[in-house]
Amino acid sequence: MGRNAILNKIVMNKVTSDLIVLEELSKQISDLIYNNDFDQILELDTNRQLIIKNFENNQPINIAVKNKLLSLIKCNEVLLADVQSKMKNLTKSHIKFNKRLKFYSLNQ
Repeated sequence: MGRNAILNKIVMNKVTSDLIVLEELSKQISDLIYNNDFDQILELDTNRQLIIKNFENNQPINIAVKNKLLSLIKCNEVLLADVQSKMKNLTKSHIKFNKRLKFYSLNQ
């Protein structure tokens, strides 16, 4: 095995491990969204974005890895849209609740 082959294998191992971390972050974000727990999402998404930028800037990517990344990016876009929608609905519900509470407290 030549030096280039060894370097390519090391790079692919790094790419594979980064993809695994990226997928785990995406799963964690998805679970948090499902549980309406939005506190950690920003931090996890920031880590996810750093890995994606690392792929874009530093690593040669073969077609299979690129397709996996594109799939994860699309999935995350859907998840982010879902988070934004849920947060908007929760905000509306919270505002309505506060108005009701204020109304009831004024009537007592």
